Parts: sequence; C-alpha cells; structure tokens
Amino acid sequence: MQHLLIDCPIVRNIWLATNTLLANMISNCNINDWLSDKFNHNSQRMNVDDLTCYQKVCVALWHICKNRCAVLFDNIHVNVAALSSRIQSYYNDWQNSLIGSNQGRNIVNTSYRDSWDPPTQDYLKLNFDVAFDLLNKKSGLGLIIRDIAGEQHGVGCTPDRAINAEQAEAIAAYKGIQWAKTIGCSNLHIEGDCKNIIAAINGNRDAVKWTSNCIISEILDVLRGSFNN
Repeated sequence: MQHLLIDCPIVRNIWLATNTLLANMISNCNINDWLSDKFNHNSQRMNVDDLTCYQKVCVALWHICKNRCAVLFDNIHVNVAALSSRIQSYYNDWQNSLIGSNQGRNIVNTSYRDSWDPPTQDYLKLNFDVAFDLLNKKSGLGLIIRDIAGEQHGVGCTPDRAINAEQAEAIAAYKGIQWAKTIGCSNLHIEGDCKNIIAAINGNRDAVKWTSNCIISEILDVLRGSFNN
C-alpha cells in the first residue's frame, strides 16, 4: 500500500501538484500507521489544522485509488495535472456544501425559456426543471414529456433531496429518463436549463461537479440500454 499510494513516482507527482505541504508530510510517514492513528483519534478532539489535513489526505487517497483502478481496468492514461485539479475541486465542493448547510435559506430556481422546440418526428421530448432549497437540501422536480405536436404524454412533479442544485438537476434528468422508459419510449430528446447536465449527458463529463458524476453514469447506462441513439 505504501508504494501504491505514496512512494510510486507518478503518485508522488500527484501529491506534489495537489499540495506540497501534504506531500512532504505524507512522504515521511507510514501511511498505514498514519491513517490508523487518525482514524482511532476522536475527530472532535482534533484541532482545526489536523482535521483539515486528515480530510484532504483522505480525499486525495480516494482519488488516487480510483485512478489506479481506471488505469488497470479501463486503460486510462494518468494526467497528473487533471487529477490534482479534480482532487482540489472535490475537496472545495465538499467544504462549500458544508458551509451552505449553515447559511440562510436560499431557494435556487434555474432559468426558464419562453419558447419550446418540439422533438423530431417519431421522438418524444423530456423537459425537466428543478427548484432547490440550499438550507434544507430539498428539491422539487418538474417533468413533462411531449411529442412533435406538443401533445403531453405525461407530466408530473415530485420532491427529492440533493447536495446542490446541479445534483438536483441530474436527479431530475435521471428520474425523467426512467419515467420515459416506463411509458415505452425508445426515441427520446432531453432538454433542461442546466447546461452542465446536458453537456455531461452529451459526453463532456468534466462539465459537472463530482457530486453529479455518478448520476450521469446512471443516466448514460439507462440511455444505452433502453433507448435508440
């Protein structure tokens, strides 16, 4: 484990690119002993600096392990700069989500369009939209499925929960696609106001935050397995 997570030259570069202070600290200790000591230490008794350090190391280790699996099973090339950026973004997003839970009530509504573009012949179009309560992490999802003539094949709304507004949009898209599947739709257009989610569904996985990526994967699995290209 020491070599896989710390001593490997490529991994050392990832640590250095992510945080030089963490890299120097980790390189001078046994990772098994360090993790055991921190894990067995009551986090409520840690000072702020120790707790922050522990959190950052855990986030980095998780990404390094995940990347190693991708290299082994998916033949992915390691991009040190991209992985380092992803680690820092992941940590910052997580901290921001914690800060958001302590802020005042904030309802996030995505923008809406005044016009609607119909789908092509033999296709149905799913439109999804979300209102998100940042304080309580609650969301309201709105879904509608229409054909080229604008005739409704289903409309509905449902409550849900999410970490942030983008994740709420991803959940809405996923539930809408699952719903389209249950009504027998095989040719589907998807439209929403969250450009990041649409871009990720169309192949740009870097367009969304880490909190939405697993849902995008589920969406793509359903689309590949139940709908025509």
